[in-house]
Amino acid sequence: MYLRAACLGWRAATEGPKAKGNSGSDRRFKPCQWILLEEVFQSKGEEMLLVNTNTSRFLRRREYSGERTKDAIMAWINKKLGPAMQNLTIVNEAEKVVTGDDVAVLAYVHDLSGAHSDELDAASRLEDTVSFYQTTSPDVAKLFHIDPEEKRPSVVLLKKEEEKLTVFDGEFRVSAIAEFISANKIPLITTLTQETAPTIFDNPIKKQILLFAVAKESSKFVCILKEAAKSFKGKVLFVFVELDNEEVGEPVANYFGITGQETTVLAYTGNEDAKKFFFSGEISLDNIKEFAQDFLEDKLTPFYKSDPVPESVSREELSNIYFLWHY
Repeated sequence: MYLRAACLGWRAATEGPKAKGNSGSDRRFKPCQWILLEEVFQSKGEEMLLVNTNTSRFLRRREYSGERTKDAIMAWINKKLGPAMQNLTIVNEAEKVVTGDDVAVLAYVHDLSGAHSDELDAASRLEDTVSFYQTTSPDVAKLFHIDPEEKRPSVVLLKKEEEKLTVFDGEFRVSAIAEFISANKIPLITTLTQETAPTIFDNPIKKQILLFAVAKESSKFVCILKEAAKSFKGKVLFVFVELDNEEVGEPVANYFGITGQETTVLAYTGNEDAKKFFFSGEISLDNIKEFAQDFLEDKLTPFYKSDPVPESVSREELSNIYFLWHY
């Protein structure tokens, strides 16, 4: 009930407890007898540890970190209730996947059961926001731009954003497949909105490079960061924040200490020991790539907000009057 009251996406995806025909016995509205032990057993936001007060049963559950929209929540629920991976053997069904799914992974295999199928199924259970399919049909493979004559198993990731098709070329193992999907499932650069915020700030990739710009001047800078992002997949998240967006952009800019509407690029560590690093110079592809590489290698100097440094001051006086802080 509390989640339904607070979350617009959940409210849109579920029928109200007072709706006609609802007896009030729907278990979605009665998550009772479970206590969250997050404060005692820290899981860094990736999983939640719960205990049942009736049976003393312990349970680990991943926190939902997808978009707060009806379609995204329903897709996540359906995946949790159904099989993590589905067989795709009919062309008509495959066409619906190609045009309908935001992010889909298809494996072209010899058999729909066996070692390769098990590896893909295990990888699918690590991803809540990606749809997984496998097929033995050459016609279905063609729809996903896989050459039927290629060596099997073949895996591709299809998404609606730039770089619509990405081909997996690693070893067919759970860890390699999961790493490939994690690095390629997100857009090259994500525009920060209320819906996309969870996919950014709850992402296991904590290092971020943020572009702050007003909408009408952003296109040329967004293109530069998109191109740079191709070299840092799975390592750095690239985010665009609209400075003139009163709902999201302005509060986030204030959080990072950015005033006015001047185009700004900064790097942010995004973890408990959060630090920010401001980019200076011309926003060009080479400069942004160099900035991102230095960020990964910890070569940048963090920004600390402080009073101006006096021209002449002793070490003791400095320690007493100088206080550094960051957001």
